[in-house]
Amino acid sequence: MKPLTEQGQALDTRPDYQPPAASIQDVSTASQCRRLLAGLIEAGPDGITTVQARRDLNVMQPAPRIKELREQGYKIATFRQPVLDDYGRKHPAVGRYVLLATPDQQGGGND
Repeated sequence: MKPLTEQGQALDTRPDYQPPAASIQDVSTASQCRRLLAGLIEAGPDGITTVQARRDLNVMQPAPRIKELREQGYKIATFRQPVLDDYGRKHPAVGRYVLLATPDQQGGGND
């Protein structure tokens, strides 16, 4: 099953495809998923932390968005690591998400 846009159109999941930038002001689930996916693609093997997703992408709860992307067939790894927030406070087990494969790279999504 291909991921869909808010209008019900199939998203292009080719590895070289860059999703359209979703407005940072739009807090709809679909827009947050698009921003998070674009951020994961851009970050490459460095991935994105929960702190970065909140600060840079306006995705306040990235874990549910990651779950939704996984349900759409994206293979995303989660690592836990200590991270300093923007105020220098240490958080011992912050999620770092790394995109490993798109649905097309895995043969079309979840079976």
